[in-house]
Amino acid sequence: MKEEANDTLRVGRQIVDQFIKGERHIIDILRSVPEPRPPIVEVMLHVREAMSGEYPMDQALREVRAVNVDDIPDPNLAILFLNLWVALISGDSTGRVIEHAALLVRRMKALVSECTPAEFRFVVLTAQSTLEQLRGNLKATEEAYERAIASLTEKSPHYRYSLWHRAMLLAEQGRGAEVEADLERMAGMCDEHFQPGWIAMARFFNCVETGQAEEAMRLLPQVEVDSALYDYLRGKVQAWQYVAELMLGRWKAPSSEDDAPKWALSTHSLFLRRPEEALRHARAYVAAKPSIHLRGTFHSLTLIRAELSCGNREAALRLLAQRREREAESYLDDFFLARAEVLGGNSETAAGHLVAVRKACERYGAQRRLEFEIDLACELSSGQLMRLMNAAGQVREVLPPVGAPLARAEPQGLARLLGRSAAVDHIRELVGQLAPLDVPVLVTGETGTGKELVARALHEESPRRGEPFLAVNCGAISESLLASELFGHEKGAFTGAEKAHQGLFEEAGGGTIMLDEIGEIPPQLQVALLRVLEADEVRPVGSAHTRKISCRIIAVTNADLAALAEEKRFRNDLLFRLQRLEVNVPPLRERPDDILPLADHFLSKERTSDARPVMSAGLKRALRSTKWPGNVRELRNTIERMRLLNSDKLAYEVEDLDSLGQEGTRKTETGERPAPPAAGDSEKELRSSRPGMPDDGVEQLFSRGETMLRRVDRLRALLEKHGKLTRAEAARILGVAPDTAGRYLKQLCREGFARKVEPTRSPRTHYFRLKESPPR
Repeated sequence: MKEEANDTLRVGRQIVDQFIKGERHIIDILRSVPEPRPPIVEVMLHVREAMSGEYPMDQALREVRAVNVDDIPDPNLAILFLNLWVALISGDSTGRVIEHAALLVRRMKALVSECTPAEFRFVVLTAQSTLEQLRGNLKATEEAYERAIASLTEKSPHYRYSLWHRAMLLAEQGRGAEVEADLERMAGMCDEHFQPGWIAMARFFNCVETGQAEEAMRLLPQVEVDSALYDYLRGKVQAWQYVAELMLGRWKAPSSEDDAPKWALSTHSLFLRRPEEALRHARAYVAAKPSIHLRGTFHSLTLIRAELSCGNREAALRLLAQRREREAESYLDDFFLARAEVLGGNSETAAGHLVAVRKACERYGAQRRLEFEIDLACELSSGQLMRLMNAAGQVREVLPPVGAPLARAEPQGLARLLGRSAAVDHIRELVGQLAPLDVPVLVTGETGTGKELVARALHEESPRRGEPFLAVNCGAISESLLASELFGHEKGAFTGAEKAHQGLFEEAGGGTIMLDEIGEIPPQLQVALLRVLEADEVRPVGSAHTRKISCRIIAVTNADLAALAEEKRFRNDLLFRLQRLEVNVPPLRERPDDILPLADHFLSKERTSDARPVMSAGLKRALRSTKWPGNVRELRNTIERMRLLNSDKLAYEVEDLDSLGQEGTRKTETGERPAPPAAGDSEKELRSSRPGMPDDGVEQLFSRGETMLRRVDRLRALLEKHGKLTRAEAARILGVAPDTAGRYLKQLCREGFARKVEPTRSPRTHYFRLKESPPR
């Protein structure tokens, strides 16, 4: 065991040293470690490969959660591990993922000491930037990256990459003018690893975003020079190339709509003055990427453009308000606000926004982009545009940028608990009775029933309402991380713990801490939690002494704790202690009287006008007849998506629900909608209750699959058909990097299906062929 730990320490320090030198990417550093690799290195490699589709994502998540971070012998290696973990989960932006990433970043910060090399301080700060990006806050993302750059000296090999990443971040927002001086400096830092193509790449994105399409196309050959970088960003480059071609009028829609991005089809339709068609494509685009409008790129404005072109002012204003609320707005948002104000008959306000956007476009050299946006504004007649320009010329005072109305504040306390059923009335009564008591409470119920709202209501109705409310997901992270987060740790408690860290129980002070998914808390921590509940004290990791705490604990679970106790997976004494005061939130199917009030609330939320939306009798019947296995969360997501795909209109029919294409929303021959099966229905019942995917749909799904399994299957079929294949050909066919395609082909070699042929030493002559096939 000691020999294994020493080997891990030795290899870990080699990885750290190579990372500091900055000569290779982390995946190449990890792959260079000879087999058998130490377990932590193997997990890190699997995580990195999972991010590019070369390893099963679920398996990587299981492996990473099983790692005891306290056992990683080098703190800098632990920082790299945690950073990979953050990157692994950052493809999702749900609340739980954001909460999870925040805990990982907190642990990374706890590992930083006076001895931490600048390159690893930089890693921690870039992880903070990733976290802010997950939250959808562009301003905070930029600020975190500014701090990351400031942590490095110009002599660090990572410095030029840090400047480039910031340049790319701003270039994708059309703000390249702010970093042009940095790009000039980077030109003097080029070598075999950092080529001029990197600089051309940033300028290419900025030229597209500012409407300088011809210059962008001239830069494209320079972008493609660095094949490794181009392969890594191939999909993104192609997307921006489409924008440039649209601006130049060179983009041609394919014969099949399935062969083009929906945002490009929407933009092309606006260019052809077909706003209704553009809106259809835009809705399909945001249906797949609901939070795309919270970015700063050309594509993020797709739905807003289409909504305004169709005269849907209310829908566009709500999307713009969400961008402002999340600090994700662009200087071009003022142009869309001007269009919305024209639709509202507010010409003076519209002119003020137009002045603001013209000044910003002059600053960033984006005048041609503004001209292109004007060309796409189908709702503006030439007369309206002329009057707007004239009015803008008379405006003396520029309005503050992006003045979209902000969303209304969330309700607090008992007002959070919406519904008119007897069950909700009982919950309100219980919350009112339990809130003033200084005791723990257990909140139970199925997933999506609103347990966290009950927990927050308990806090906000209590004397502790002015103190912090902290939430932690006990099932999201490994035991070692959870122990440190909850109880804190002392200096020297584990490798890298250079300073004491206050846990959440102490950090909550006199407030409330919500322990979500309490049923998944590991056995050892159950003992520690019992001590907290019985004695109001915690023992930090690595400490021999306990500390008193004063926070209130609310435990939340969707698990059957009694059943877990019978299976010896949950302590009986802890269960008895938690069950003394319990609030159970029934599933939505057991309180159908709440469905329509909730649906009405979700339909009315964040509207800028006083007019309330209405639902037809058929839609009301359809909503009430659905079992909603995902409970209130599923109902909310369905209603919000229905709003999004129907331009926030005021009257909704059952067809609007059916148009979402969700299970359980289709009509039967009698005109009624079958309710989806409830949670717990058998697999046989699920299959029989709704039609399956047609065979041709299954084949289409498999043929276009983006998993490693399906990509290897496609290469296998190609080799069977053609007999031989080069790595470059495989990369182009699959749309992946050549290294990735090479690994897929090597997988076929390991299976005995293919073999590699090397006619000469030059890699350009190498190819793969069927093992049974004779040489050609």
